[in-house]
Amino acid sequence: MSTTTPRTILIRAKRRSAIKLQQHLHLMVARFGGHLEQPDAGEWVLAAYPWEWHEAGKALGRLFDSGLVSGLSFAD
Repeated sequence: MSTTTPRTILIRAKRRSAIKLQQHLHLMVARFGGHLEQPDAGEWVLAAYPWEWHEAGKALGRLFDSGLVSGLSFAD
């Protein structure tokens, strides 16, 4: 049994981008796996295992480059 713990990232968006970003994040989690929570408006916490991070990380990078994501904070 693996004792690997999920890695977490805090994702922030400006108010005008929040709804569109939320749609992208839900699609990303459905495709690559992980768990998404929204503790506050314009903020999401994504928890994913290392094997889920490679493709999800590339997708987050594209969302950041597009301007939908205003900030990323890695918890670990």
